[in-house]
Amino acid sequence: MTTICHTLKECIQEKSLVELYTNGDDEFSVGLPLYMDDKGIVVFNVDPQGRMDGYSYYDLSSIHILNTDTAYLQKLNHYQNFWADNKDCMGTNALLPSFTYDSTEPLLLEVLRKQQNENRIVAIETCCADNLYTGFLIQLTEKTIVLNTIDMENAKALEKILIHSKDIVFAEFNSIDNLLLESAFRTL
Repeated sequence: MTTICHTLKECIQEKSLVELYTNGDDEFSVGLPLYMDDKGIVVFNVDPQGRMDGYSYYDLSSIHILNTDTAYLQKLNHYQNFWADNKDCMGTNALLPSFTYDSTEPLLLEVLRKQQNENRIVAIETCCADNLYTGFLIQLTEKTIVLNTIDMENAKALEKILIHSKDIVFAEFNSIDNLLLESAFRTL
């Protein structure tokens, strides 16, 4: 774990992409590490076309493998340069709300508080369940959150669920998928 933390700190300083493996050796996410505390890290997600696609929080204990210099990451860096050089193409960065961390609060709590204050959808995975809970935060304390879940099929409200903060291993926020779901929820 100390090697992963050390490497993530270097990537934050160098502003370099990483491959994060959390669910086995075959499946990974790509992102640009931005902020880290002793429990977790926030990365700016990168899609397979090299475009930024929102943010994710990862509990550090959920990261099993971390790669920093792969052919795939080199390709995505090239793609990012393409988007930077062709801003008039269909890019998504301008649509995404920004996230900054300048608080003494734990990183996860700051992420969740900002999503609640901005009335944004967040997708949460816990160590206790295999599914992703997606919805609006309606109550937040240091120990628990209440999430008003949204049905991904029809963008309608489902049930309210209680989640213990200590069980959260992943949270996605300000992504294109979440922005689209918010729009559908508010319109339909």
